[in-house]
Amino acid sequence: MSVEDEIKLLSVAPIHLKRIIIAALDTGMRRGEILNQLWEHLDMQRKVLSVSRSKTPEGEAREIPLTRRLYTLLSENHCNVGLIFTYKDQPISYTIKTSWAGALKNAKLRHYRFHDLRHTHNTRLMEAGVMQEVRMALMGHQNQDKVHATYTHVELPVKRLAIAKLEEWVEDQIQT
Repeated sequence: MSVEDEIKLLSVAPIHLKRIIIAALDTGMRRGEILNQLWEHLDMQRKVLSVSRSKTPEGEAREIPLTRRLYTLLSENHCNVGLIFTYKDQPISYTIKTSWAGALKNAKLRHYRFHDLRHTHNTRLMEAGVMQEVRMALMGHQNQDKVHATYTHVELPVKRLAIAKLEEWVEDQIQT
């Protein structure tokens, strides 16, 4: 998704969906990870989101530094417990298809799958110059090369640098 399409989509999305879209674009999290994310796994002081429920077979947890945009968004509605992303204080079902389709239609955008936001995040990181190993660590991808995975560890400072590169890349796109 281009930054232009993102702006159009966010301008018409209902607030609960807008929050989810921003989380997907800024973290690369899967829909299920986003909708199950708990406030208890958000460290606002460190500006880090701990993904505790993953799709991967091993279910490995990971930490994702927050973008400024996502940090601000989460600060506005911060709670101590419960689900982060709700609709009228109720859990959101995995099928957000109705509001998603409505937002795309209202923004006059071509069809995008929600999962395309995850692809967008990865593509933007790549275009911002973030190494594949760091992108994989941020997104919770399993590394196919077991030897490489054993000897390569992506730590939080490197992830923070990657998120900073992402923010800079998006800002550059908006200015052009």
